[in-house]
Amino acid sequence: FVDPFVGDGLSLALRSGAMAARCLQLFFRGEQSLPRASAVYSERYGRELSPVFRNSSGVRRLLGLPPAMRKSVMFFLQKTPAASKYLIRKTR
Repeated sequence: FVDPFVGDGLSLALRSGAMAARCLQLFFRGEQSLPRASAVYSERYGRELSPVFRNSSGVRRLLGLPPAMRKSVMFFLQKTPAASKYLIRKTR
């Protein structure tokens, strides 16, 4: 898990771990099978975390643009705070 803005992955790893723990609760209480708990985790991962990784990859591609293009993107983001906030929200 790598955050595109700060380069660490701790927050996303913790989020994934907390999600896994929630999915395993029913298994540990004997109310759900391990394969079902695993399937629930996979579904939630796909719905909640996969979009974050796709969006983060897009941000990394933007940051890897040639300097002139990157400067234009950064100028746009500086001039449109709503777009910047949206971009950040989509990578969290």
